[in-house]
Parts: sequence; C-alpha cells; structure tokens
Amino acid sequence: MNWYKKTDISDYDKNRLEGQGQQIIETIRLGDYDLTLVNSYGGIKQIGLAYKGMSFTGTPQQQDERRMLGVPDLDLDGMKNKINEWLSSYGKLYVGVSDEKKLDTYKSILQHLKFNFEIETIFDRQILVIER
Repeated sequence: MNWYKKTDISDYDKNRLEGQGQQIIETIRLGDYDLTLVNSYGGIKQIGLAYKGMSFTGTPQQQDERRMLGVPDLDLDGMKNKINEWLSSYGKLYVGVSDEKKLDTYKSILQHLKFNFEIETIFDRQILVIER
C-alpha cells in the first residue's frame, strides 16, 4: 500500500544534480515536504528534504525565511517507512545540509524517528550518516 505520493523535483534541482553527475533515484511527497534520494558522488546515497516546490540543492531559496500560515505538515510515519525501505535497499544513507543551522532540525527528526546516525565531517561540513 502506498502511503505517499511519488512526485518530481524541480527542473532546476534535476539539471543541477544531473549536471554534477548525480542521479535522482526517487522523490516522494510526504505532506507538505518532498523527500528525495540521490545517487551522489562515489555511489553514496544522499537524502534531501525540502518544503514542496522549494529547492534542496543549496540555492539561495534554502536561505529564504518563509512565513507560512499554520504549521506545515510532515508525514513522519511515511518518512520513517521510506527511509527504512531505502536503508534495506541501499544500506548507509547520508544527509547533508547547505545551511548548517538546519543540521539540528535533521538531528531532531532522526532522533524522533529513532534512527541511529553518526556525524561525520567532509570538506569542513558536517553530515549525518544513517545506518541500521
């Protein structure tokens, strides 16, 4: 049973990622957010999370302070199920951020979902590594 909706990322993100030799594996809509799995450099699998319609590839849009009416909806159960599915299929998953302030948000979400993760530093940036 599908508890999520498959969707596409923006043409901007797709062109940017594919232009860098990366490949989009899957993108799904979870409430008001899009969760994307990318086959990144060296074959690592990286997760991107963005508010629907927003870019997750490090553009100035990421830095935008948007004022939303109400509380955005994120399907946490769906997110947990999909990340578990990806862990089963691909093993270790990476979460990188273009805005370091968002790292704590990702940590909180992963802790709430009871995922095991470690923090690694690559090219002076912290990334989260999720494992079973």
